[in-house]
Amino acid sequence: MQLKINKPRVSSEMKELSDLEVYYNSFEDDSPIEYIRLKNDDISGENYHQMEFYNSIFEKCRMLNCDFSNTSFVDVVFLNCDFSNSTFITAYFQRCEFINCKCMGCNMSDSTFKHCHLKECVFSFSNLSTSYLENVLFNQCDMTEAALSEIRYKSWKAIGTKFVGTNFFHTRLLGFDFSECELSEITISDTMEELKGAKISPVQALEIARMAGVEVI
Repeated sequence: MQLKINKPRVSSEMKELSDLEVYYNSFEDDSPIEYIRLKNDDISGENYHQMEFYNSIFEKCRMLNCDFSNTSFVDVVFLNCDFSNSTFITAYFQRCEFINCKCMGCNMSDSTFKHCHLKECVFSFSNLSTSYLENVLFNQCDMTEAALSEIRYKSWKAIGTKFVGTNFFHTRLLGFDFSECELSEITISDTMEELKGAKISPVQALEIARMAGVEVI
């Protein structure tokens, strides 16, 4: 399946920043933050609940244990950032790129991803359950022990991605192609209804047969 993913519409003219808190506190109201390039900042533990970020780049930033719940990111690029253990519940991402980012243990449940490219990112132990995906590509990502249960989607794809111990409970995977990914020890329902119509490799088929209690000789 070919995905048409619209890239972030990032301006060539941006305000260079190294301290987001100082910049944010300079506003008298909750105005959206836009046209910034934030580099090498550590904003771990901060609260950015319900904020809006537009047309911006975050590079080599540490954002551990932050609250981004109900926050919007539109036309935003994240390069080599660390979001581990941060909260993105009901967050909104449109035309965003995550490149070589750490998102270990993040709670991204009930979020919306539209036209997003996630490349070489670590989502181990993260929770994306009940999220909505539209034109989303997971490219060489690590989804070990991640929760992808009850995912709603229009179109999504994974290439070279590691799905080990991943929870797909009640996520309909009809037509989803796992053949270029690592797939093992996933969590699904006893009926295995989630995998109906999914595309898997012969090696992966052996793993699924083992899960079903079938002895392959």
